Amino acid sequence: MEATLRKKTSVKDTTGTINNNHVLEPLQTLHQYAELLDKAHHHYNQGKYKDGVIVCEQLYEADAARTDNLLLLGALHFQLRNFSEAIFYNQQCIRIDPHFAEAFGNLGNALKEIGDSQGAIQFYLRAIKLNPRFADVYNNLATSYMQLGATHEAIETYKMALVLDPCLVDAHSNLGNLYKAQGLFEDATTCFTNAIRVKPTFAIAWSNLAGLLKDEGQLDKAIDHYKEAIRLAPDFADAHSNLGNVLKESGQTSAAIEAYKTAIALRPEFAIAHGNLASSYFDANQVELAIATYRTAIQLEPNFPDAYNNLGNALRDIRQLEQAISCYRTALRLKPDHPHAYNNLGNALKDKGMIKEAIHCYMTAARLMPRFAAAHCNLGSILKEQGKVEQALAHFQEAVTIDPTFADAYSNMGNAYKDLLRLDDAIACYSTAIRLKPSFADTYSNLASAYKDGGRMEEALTCFRKALSLRPDFPEAFCNYVHSLAVVCDWRSRTEVQ
Repeated sequence: MEATLRKKTSVKDTTGTINNNHVLEPLQTLHQYAELLDKAHHHYNQGKYKDGVIVCEQLYEADAARTDNLLLLGALHFQLRNFSEAIFYNQQCIRIDPHFAEAFGNLGNALKEIGDSQGAIQFYLRAIKLNPRFADVYNNLATSYMQLGATHEAIETYKMALVLDPCLVDAHSNLGNLYKAQGLFEDATTCFTNAIRVKPTFAIAWSNLAGLLKDEGQLDKAIDHYKEAIRLAPDFADAHSNLGNVLKESGQTSAAIEAYKTAIALRPEFAIAHGNLASSYFDANQVELAIATYRTAIQLEPNFPDAYNNLGNALRDIRQLEQAISCYRTALRLKPDHPHAYNNLGNALKDKGMIKEAIHCYMTAARLMPRFAAAHCNLGSILKEQGKVEQALAHFQEAVTIDPTFADAYSNMGNAYKDLLRLDDAIACYSTAIRLKPSFADTYSNLASAYKDGGRMEEALTCFRKALSLRPDFPEAFCNYVHSLAVVCDWRSRTEVQ
């Protein structure tokens, strides 16, 4: 954030000049004062804030009532993150000139940085009252509203800022983020696109637009936009991490790992990137490395419920159930409405034979997130095991309604129909599951059994063969296949698959 600067006409000329040893000497003319103030402004514009402070403080010693110098001193300290000093000098400026809009705006900026958003808003409003066309202050006011969760006020204020100055790229981008949070994706896209149009080198807008494209499933375009953001700002750690997310989602696990590593190299304390890297290691079956990396993420950010949840999954994968359960419970302590942690806790409790507790977890997950297909599927599976097949069917049907591409839910629903002897319905479900997941050996075996039960032996044999080709070490399928061969007296085929 840049402070607002304004050169005001001098009202005094009895100051001094500064020699090379920073010793104040008498200033004879206003011109000499202006030259020194210009020098301080030059330091500010060059990012040499400490040098600027040295010049301005000497001028302050000569005349503490110069509001142009006070404003610049406040701005320099703001950039140095010396917010108490920034507040002091802007307050001094306001005491001398109660109509100095820039000082009110800069005081608001400093208060916002120390977490006093309410105080910041009051000073921004004072600045706007003094200068109703102060676009930068509208932009900063909107940001404070956003921090307080006053979304409507933030949107309207960003709009006003852009009416006054259509080239405020931060306002375009921030307004886009607000629209995105409200699900207004077309409006958000327009905002990010406008930001890029105004400033094609604005990496944040490229990254934000990439996030929208990812959410819309346009993964290739999202990757291109993240790469453009990184080209414009190679040290943009968030863009590297978000690029990793898209690469991971598109199945490019190795490339995702490299993107996360780059983000971490740029920002070693980046807990989210560590967590995402761990998830990629888990996807790559590097479970021990995933566990170690999740622990690093948690060490960096102890209040990281997703990391605890995912660490629990990795621990469950290596049968460390007690540790997994502890992780899920920690995730829920940190975020009591975490549906995935409830669902995963249910899985771990089911593994331990704690069926009643598992059902409670699955039901809680589905209540917290009604369109949580996996929770409905898991609940259906456990109800089926209890013999409550009709109830199980209702949950399987809900799961595939929520996610029509959920192959496991179709397969489980087929099992439920098979238990009810509704073989045609079972066959239809198994067939859909196989269409969605052609390498699904279990479902080929289940489909074969349904064909066998219905007397369709040739189709059964074909499906058993397919199941065994996908998973040669599949004893249950092999036994059923041999039995089917016995039924049709085709021992030659048995020899062929051995």
